[in-house]
Amino acid sequence: MKSPSLALVVIGRNSEKQLSRIYTPEQKERLTKHIDEFVYVDSLSTDNSVIFMKSAGFRAYTLTNGTIPCASIGRRIGTEVCASDYILYLDSDMEIQDIPVFFEEIMAAIQKNNIDGCVGSVMDVYPDGGLRSRVRKVKNMG
Repeated sequence: MKSPSLALVVIGRNSEKQLSRIYTPEQKERLTKHIDEFVYVDSLSTDNSVIFMKSAGFRAYTLTNGTIPCASIGRRIGTEVCASDYILYLDSDMEIQDIPVFFEEIMAAIQKNNIDGCVGSVMDVYPDGGLRSRVRKVKNMG
């Protein structure tokens, strides 16, 4: 059975500093083993976020003036431009930690349960070193 294809859609605004910290050449190489499409949707940044993400190998799309910048329109654009079976949406400050385990678990869940989508846990890391773990609770619709 062929593995489903997976796109990564990163959504951001004025995030060059975070993006350049996360999407290093080494991290991009690790991600390329699991991701088929790399897309960045920019919410009218005034910094070099778009230039950086293009240099990191992402296809970049920018909202047009007059569009209200928000993550939901970024997800819509990402959905419209991706051809992959599944899409992983990340905000520009989100980073995947244990990449091989993360993708192994996601693909196993998709193939075992024939699911349409999922959400997961998030660990917020604050500048003062504080941590907060969050898990979105959703009803199983399957």
